[in-house]
Amino acid sequence: MLFADRTCCPDCRSALVAGRDECPRCAIRLTGEVAWQLFATLERADRLVLRLRAEARSRAAAPVAASAAASAAASAAVGVAPAAAPRAGATSMTAGLAAYPRPAARTAAPTTAPDAPQRRGMLESGVPKLLLGLGAACLLVGALVFLAVAWVLMGVEGRTAVLAGTTVGAGALTAVLARRGLPAASEALAAVTAGLTLLACIGADAAGWLGDPPDGVLPVQVGGVLVALGASLALGARRTPLGRLLTGEAVVVLGAVLVTTGTTMAAPAAELGLVVGTLLLGGLALLARLVGLRLLPPLAAGTAGLTWLLLAGAGLVRAVADVSVAALWGRAEAWPLVAATVLALAATAVPFLPRALRVTALGAAGTVLAPALLLPLHAVSFDAGVVGWSLLLLLVAASAPLVRTGWRAALAGPGGAAALVPFVALVDVLGRATDAVLAPTGDLRLPGAATLLTHPWLALLVAAALAAAVLAVLDQHVPASRGDRGGVLPPTTVLVTVAGLLAATGVAVTATYAVPLALVVAELLVLAVTAAALATPAALRHHRRTANAAAGSALVAALAAVLVATPGAGLQASALVVLVGIAAGTAALLRTGLGTLALAVVAPAAALLVVDLGRVAAQPAEPVLAVAVAVLGLLLVAVARPVNEVVVALTAAVLTTAVVVGDDPLTWLAVHLTLAGGSAAVAALVRPTRRPLAWVGGALLVLASWVRLTDTGVSGPEAYTLPAALVLLAVGVVALLRDPRRGSTATLLGGLALALGPSTLLALDDPAGLRGLLVALASLALVLGGATLRWSAPLVAGSVAGALLLLRALAPYAAELPPYVVMIAAGALLVTVGVTWESRLASLRRGRRYVARLR
Repeated sequence: MLFADRTCCPDCRSALVAGRDECPRCAIRLTGEVAWQLFATLERADRLVLRLRAEARSRAAAPVAASAAASAAASAAVGVAPAAAPRAGATSMTAGLAAYPRPAARTAAPTTAPDAPQRRGMLESGVPKLLLGLGAACLLVGALVFLAVAWVLMGVEGRTAVLAGTTVGAGALTAVLARRGLPAASEALAAVTAGLTLLACIGADAAGWLGDPPDGVLPVQVGGVLVALGASLALGARRTPLGRLLTGEAVVVLGAVLVTTGTTMAAPAAELGLVVGTLLLGGLALLARLVGLRLLPPLAAGTAGLTWLLLAGAGLVRAVADVSVAALWGRAEAWPLVAATVLALAATAVPFLPRALRVTALGAAGTVLAPALLLPLHAVSFDAGVVGWSLLLLLVAASAPLVRTGWRAALAGPGGAAALVPFVALVDVLGRATDAVLAPTGDLRLPGAATLLTHPWLALLVAAALAAAVLAVLDQHVPASRGDRGGVLPPTTVLVTVAGLLAATGVAVTATYAVPLALVVAELLVLAVTAAALATPAALRHHRRTANAAAGSALVAALAAVLVATPGAGLQASALVVLVGIAAGTAALLRTGLGTLALAVVAPAAALLVVDLGRVAAQPAEPVLAVAVAVLGLLLVAVARPVNEVVVALTAAVLTTAVVVGDDPLTWLAVHLTLAGGSAAVAALVRPTRRPLAWVGGALLVLASWVRLTDTGVSGPEAYTLPAALVLLAVGVVALLRDPRRGSTATLLGGLALALGPSTLLALDDPAGLRGLLVALASLALVLGGATLRWSAPLVAGSVAGALLLLRALAPYAAELPPYVVMIAAGALLVTVGVTWESRLASLRRGRRYVARLR
């Protein structure tokens, strides 16, 4: 008997199933580094046993060694000097294990077998799984289409025979495949069995065999059948070499969901059915864990959680319908929320659940209980409700440092629920203020806005509560205010952030009143300049976090001022001057990510400043936009620091898009593309760090030439694509011939796609035309050339284009076949091939094990 036996478990010595990586009896996994080290150790034990056998045979053949040892012992007993030390390599068999020298340290065993090749792509067991999955889907869809077409043409006997025969046959075939130890085939046929059972129940109801059950009874009956079927499949598979059948466990959950749906329909209140469904699914999860199933416990628990969410949502809808105290607590309309709270607290008390789930359940309990307690405040006024939610949010933020670290995440639920209504109120104030500043009157005055809050100044309380919650999440506020090392943010940064949020809220509150637009812009610019003034000394003293917070606030305020001042060209130009100054100063002072971002803001702000100056000077839009693009190119060439080229490109694209709506769009579009391409090319030549922009410049110049071609009336796509494609292909072919180690996909695929793509798409409209013939000939040439030169790119491109043309040519004839014939034939073929494939793999593994056991 071998210790290292690949056919049996090293723990319980049970026979292993082909294609599975764990023991069906003791469920230990036999993959990974530990399993390989164990197998290597067992192989070493086999080698040591062989050495012991060889030594035993040598001792039996040479008894002289035993007599020499006895003579040495007698000499020692009478005081004679001991014999000379044995020769090197000799070992005394009478000594214990401690007498053996410790072997020299060896390198760690590899995590995989040394002779095992590195596998790439799909595993050998993945092909039958894919075939079986597609085959099962085709069989189910084909059966559904067949029943829909042929159901009315069959009598009661035919219907019964078809439903019973197919369902029983699929179940019997599932059992046979499970006993043969084919997991993928068993799972696929189990899914087919469950689907046919469901179709049989639906067909029986459609035929009137189940009578006229009341609402909700049919889903309960069908769900019970599926629960029984899934349980029998899951438990029966444990007595087969498979050990488990995941499809059966999933069918149990599906049946429980149907039972829950029927209970909800039949119950006097839908919430009562959801309570029953949550208890049922939770009980199934507990029972499955006690039985030892693997998929059913987490699946049933997750479905129970979704059912609980439906219960909480239904309870919230019922509570919102009438938020008065008399309705919620007098008529007990809040009972679904209370029931959801009790169920969540019960889940918190389950000891074997992971702590993360119990913490989540505790947070969920607080989340659904908070509306039941605070919704009556909305019966007084919306302002009273906002104040109540804000105070609760402040309470949650203040209690965060007092809760143990492991359970602190439970505050996220009630904190999020408490922040919802205040956040809506704050967003409403900000939105109404935004609407007001975007729609000023003719004399640039704000019209005023009516908000959800009767007193808009309460938005300051809301902002303070939200800021406290955010700080509690980021820094827990207390360590940060003390300046301890445990804090994430320093106190100055906290102060700047909170002050900036409150100041922005104050500006929004001002915008809700009928005031001049210039007043709001002036407030934003004052905030921006003040924050920039605070950032300057902080940056000079190397207080990086404080400088980042102040400079970021300055940039945000200046950007907001620019957006608010949009209706007035002169007002926006003034704001843009401040924005450019703040962005340039930030980029000069801070060598951080914020400095790089500020430098990226300079380019679009400068371009927009040129546009506003043109509006103030009443100049035509097209030349002004061209000057703006030229300014962008000048900045790209002149600034040595890394500029965000993506922002510059987007700004140029926006300016170019604005030209398209002009009087002569193509001409000015070509001018813009030429300016942008020339600027990119010059920047690539002047700045070594921007060498890749040469490709962008070349592409823009090509686009400019294409625009001019379009302007002159050229319409064929080949005139645009083939020149560039031929250049790319020529360069790629030369590169492949010079360096055979290059991959053809990365070298040629772009040019092939550019050459074949547009023509193939147009040829699909008329595959029998001249373009289709030329594309077909080109595809054939590419396939033959790729096969001859062993280049994958032309082979794949030609095959794809030719296959598309063939499918387009066969489409009219394929539409004449009945759909269920194709589906059933394809499903049967796929299932047959998948079962055969998996069976052959199992035979191959048995052959490998047989050869490995040969001595």
